[in-house]
Amino acid sequence: MRPATRIILFAAIWLAAGVTGASAQALMPGLSLQQDKPKLTPEQQAKAEKLDRAYRAATQSTPDQKAPDPWGNVRDSTAKPGTAKSGKPAATR
Repeated sequence: MRPATRIILFAAIWLAAGVTGASAQALMPGLSLQQDKPKLTPEQQAKAEKLDRAYRAATQSTPDQKAPDPWGNVRDSTAKPGTAKSGKPAATR
């Protein structure tokens, strides 16, 4: 294939790809991911604030819980952390 033919073929493919992308965007003109939310009425805003306060109060009143120990039933309870059951320090890599 001659170089001029390659350039023309490449340009035609490039233009076709560009037109396809533009036409795909034109199919859904009303779709936007950055749409503004509708304004809340004063009653809705007061209700939302009340729910937020109740949520914050509920989450602050929950006591801190200890992290679960999935190996608690397997691990020897008398061994210190970082040591093997024999009492020797655990091997490091």
